[in-house]
Amino acid sequence: MRFGELGALWVSDVDLERRTIRINKAWKRNGEDDATDVPGWLAKLLKPKHTMRDHHLGVPKTTKSRRTITVSPALVAVLRKRIEGKAADDFVFVSNAGYPLHNGDFSTHVWRKLMTALEAEGIGRFRFHDLRHTHVAWLIAGGAPLPHIQARLGHESITTTIDTYGHLLPAGDELISGIIDTALTGGTIRPGSGSSMEKKEKGKKSKKRTKQTPDQGSSPSLEKGAAT
Repeated sequence: MRFGELGALWVSDVDLERRTIRINKAWKRNGEDDATDVPGWLAKLLKPKHTMRDHHLGVPKTTKSRRTITVSPALVAVLRKRIEGKAADDFVFVSNAGYPLHNGDFSTHVWRKLMTALEAEGIGRFRFHDLRHTHVAWLIAGGAPLPHIQARLGHESITTTIDTYGHLLPAGDELISGIIDTALTGGTIRPGSGSSMEKKEKGKKSKKRTKQTPDQGSSPSLEKGAAT
């Protein structure tokens, strides 16, 4: 999530049972082109507590930025404590004084202090937005499909996702050559890396073992070697 989206979350946007977060609001800096673009449904809900200096509540910048994302069970536990006792239209994240999160104040009083502490431990400084990039790196490393990552980030086009994060994808040439080699040698192409492709010769050996032990009642494709 972007900082402006995170700070605009209301308690009603969090569904702990379904483990989802609805992103349909974002802080906008006054004077931007969309400074007056506050939809009617949101205008009816706004109260004095929903104000912040130099900013106003609006909607995320694009249609696909208005999205619902899932969260991990570990994060649900954190959110549960964060929203406990709050009203449905209260902000999930506020300052120590209970005010909406202003990016400038957060940077001065929280982020810079955190970066100073990390530097003392030998960790280089990074931006808050870099956490979003790290999140994507984890998803790509774990094999999450790019269209799903695009939807989660709220990118209007998958081209943006590829242009920004394509360099993190696994080496494509080796994967492609492995797939082609498997197909040409009569193997079975399976989702994953080239090394996980089953060769025809391996399948023959599995069938041979099955014939020797007909009472085991298992398919060659379900044997230990084939399931890895």
